[in-house]
Amino acid sequence: MPGVFLSYEISPILVAHRETRQSFAHFLTSTCVIVGGVLTVGSILDSALLATQRSLKSATTNGHVSGKLT
Repeated sequence: MPGVFLSYEISPILVAHRETRQSFAHFLTSTCVIVGGVLTVGSILDSALLATQRSLKSATTNGHVSGKLT
C-alpha cells in the first residue's frame, strides 16, 4: 500500500533551566546595540527613499520642457 509511514521513538529528555542575572554593563551594552541597529536601519531606509524620490523627480522633469512633452 503506497504511503508515508513515520515512526517516533519517544525517550525522556531533561531540560535544565537556570535563571541568572546579567550585569548592568551587559544591559547597557545590549541597549546601545539595539539603538545603534535601529538608527542604522533608519538611515538605510532614509537613503533608499531619498534616492527613489530623486530618481522619480528627475524622470518626471526630464520628460517635460516648458510644460509640454518632448
